[in-house]
Amino acid sequence: MPLLKSSLDIILINKDTPRLIVERTFYLLNLIEKHLFVNQDILGRFVMLNQSQISLTYGIVVFTTTTLVLLNYKCMIRTLIALIIGSILYFNVDFNFDFAVPVNQENLRIIGILLLIIFSLFYIEDTKSQTQLLAISSDQIDQGRKKGKGNKNNQVGKEQKEKSLNSQNQQINQNNTKQRVENRGNSKVNYNDKELIEKYKKNGLLQFLNVYLNHKDRFIKKEALHWGEEIEYTLYSIDPQSRKVQLANMGYSLIQGFNQQEDPEVYLQPEFGNFMVEAVPKTPYNSTEDLEDLLKCDFQIKKRRQILEKYFLLYEIGLLTLASPIILGTPNHISIEDPDLAEEVQRFEGRLQERNTYSQSQFTIDSTENPHPRFSGLMQSIRERRGEKVEILVPIYVDKNTNLTEKTTDEPKPGFIYMDSMAFGMGCSCLQVTFESQTLNHARYIHDQLLPWTPIFAALSSNAPIFKGKLADIDMRWTVISQSVDCRTKEERDSTSENYIPKSRYGTQNHYLSNHKYVKQEYMDTIQYKVSEEHMKILQKDNMLDDRLAYHIATLFARDPIPTFSNEHDESLFDNQEITAHFENLQSTNWNSMRFKPPPSVQSKIGWRVEFRTMDIQITDYENSVFIIVLCLVQNVINNYDVNFLMPISKIDENMNRAHMINAYTEQKFWFRKNIINSADYKKCKLQESDYIISSEEEKFSETEDEFVELYIREIIEGNPEIGFKGIYPLIYEYLRDHYPKDQVEKVNEYLDFFLQRAKGFHPTGASYIRNLVLNHPEYKQDSIISQPIAHDIIADILEIGSNEEKRQQYYGNK
Repeated sequence: MPLLKSSLDIILINKDTPRLIVERTFYLLNLIEKHLFVNQDILGRFVMLNQSQISLTYGIVVFTTTTLVLLNYKCMIRTLIALIIGSILYFNVDFNFDFAVPVNQENLRIIGILLLIIFSLFYIEDTKSQTQLLAISSDQIDQGRKKGKGNKNNQVGKEQKEKSLNSQNQQINQNNTKQRVENRGNSKVNYNDKELIEKYKKNGLLQFLNVYLNHKDRFIKKEALHWGEEIEYTLYSIDPQSRKVQLANMGYSLIQGFNQQEDPEVYLQPEFGNFMVEAVPKTPYNSTEDLEDLLKCDFQIKKRRQILEKYFLLYEIGLLTLASPIILGTPNHISIEDPDLAEEVQRFEGRLQERNTYSQSQFTIDSTENPHPRFSGLMQSIRERRGEKVEILVPIYVDKNTNLTEKTTDEPKPGFIYMDSMAFGMGCSCLQVTFESQTLNHARYIHDQLLPWTPIFAALSSNAPIFKGKLADIDMRWTVISQSVDCRTKEERDSTSENYIPKSRYGTQNHYLSNHKYVKQEYMDTIQYKVSEEHMKILQKDNMLDDRLAYHIATLFARDPIPTFSNEHDESLFDNQEITAHFENLQSTNWNSMRFKPPPSVQSKIGWRVEFRTMDIQITDYENSVFIIVLCLVQNVINNYDVNFLMPISKIDENMNRAHMINAYTEQKFWFRKNIINSADYKKCKLQESDYIISSEEEKFSETEDEFVELYIREIIEGNPEIGFKGIYPLIYEYLRDHYPKDQVEKVNEYLDFFLQRAKGFHPTGASYIRNLVLNHPEYKQDSIISQPIAHDIIADILEIGSNEEKRQQYYGNK
């Protein structure tokens, strides 16, 4: 009993472990029954035990092994060994070999007792270590509290708490953690309490200003800059015999287990769905201009998957990089190890909305999101602020037998795939890249020049043709996420209302930030956000912020924070000079296509950054590497040449709409600036000298040259000599030849070539490949419905692409 009580005390240190216990214990027992103790005679042949002794030993092994897997601590293996051997000897075991010295049964019993005592000492020591480890793990998870889908902040410092651009928010600072994490005992604030919400916002503004004042003059040498990527994976459980596939609801516990192993290269972070994980490198990449290091990302990403697959295969889980969880919202779409939850879901079958407290969804299951209260709080806050649950409508792919007329419980709006939960959007996976900048103005300049590229990379990376088990008439995830977190009230969605907010809080960027001469006010030609005059006064007091930067920050605060808890409003519990939690709540829940990111704290060694956020995750690691490398090279051209990609925001928004269309990467034309270089002198660039305000001494982009044309993506890449459009590749190749030896340039060519061949249609997008799998599947009934066997075959096919080189080349279109 003391041993059992000690184990439970250790387990319950972490408040989030009850669900973790159920998941791991049930799964482990299944593995033991399946693989280790199929035939108890095997144990009997090795040691002479009677049936009751075998059963007792089995129970001891199961209990101890369960504890080991639950705690996931390597040094406890010695505890297990001491326990098993001690138990065997204590039960008068007769081994089938001779000892070197005479040993009678009583001596064996004494040895067994001594080993059991050693076991107890090991157990006490190890559980103390585990107590500390679990406490640390709990703090890390809490410190890394995600601010929704878009908060993928990256670490760049050399210290452990700032090691990677990709996971900076894991360890912003201890004060932020104290403020924003332990909300389980605090009530969530009602959005009708406008006075309290406004007070919260003002604290956030003051926190930003403290960061701004401490970092506004920061300068980082080019060679000292860092960049980072982050890749999101979906977890699937596959049964080949029954041809069924489910999402694996084990992400949170497996993340903790993996991170406690302290892999030297990979760190896992929680995502919205408990069927998802996000992986980031522990060590940041060097400057994008370090070409050798840039190309290493291909190797690093492949190695990362190998490390993760080895771990997840222990739990018989498939790891996939699909942009949409294709079966989410269909019957029995997720495996549930918790018997109480499984029984409850079964009891509410057909009326899930009655049990789903947070989302009120009729399709997804509350409690299969990540168990951290942040995520359920986001779901509930979005629904409550909106005044109703979210409504996501995606046009269905029209086939011969597609239902376009009859309303059903599953599809109340014929012609559309209807979804009703944040999970449908935040359950999607993406590829995001964050760039550190030399200065504040540099970050603003990169933000603006990369913004026109966001729809182009989105279309080329499209990998989401299926939602809720149905084939969609779109190819990418963006609009689904945008609709899934749209917390605007009915009035705020009404374009005739004074309180109209033109876009969801997950949407395309609505304005430029830089004061560079190429940024014209008339380019911001969409309906702009109405911001608080009082907020602008706070930001511009004593001329602290210029108009464009102040306006950008104020647009973040045009939204309400989601969620907020009572302790976050108690000003005796925090100091705005030390934390950024209130600002980060607003910053991280404005999920824009390009995100401008201040340093995460006053003390941070991380610089000003921008995040490129529109790409769907790719099926293979190589594809992800291609997109990352090409994007980094585009940024290098922006940093070194006098180029101009800017154009009206309305045209960028139109491009994003076109990017969703089926096969947009080859069939759609996109608006683009015709004259992207400043005459023949574009290599003579004054950007760094002017702190990214002026590109050259002579302004040669005249009004007559301010022309925008519609081009295929392949033309945007290669150029179109007939209309005098240069294209980005000629500029990239000039940059490479000017800065690197020939052997290094040759290494880059294969990535550039793959990207171009994708734009020409020789390498299909993931969306195109998956759509063709469905349309040519022998069991597809031309009704746009993805049955369980079809879904199984899609997942199995994609897993094979990851493990079989011949299959991979076939997917690329090389065979």
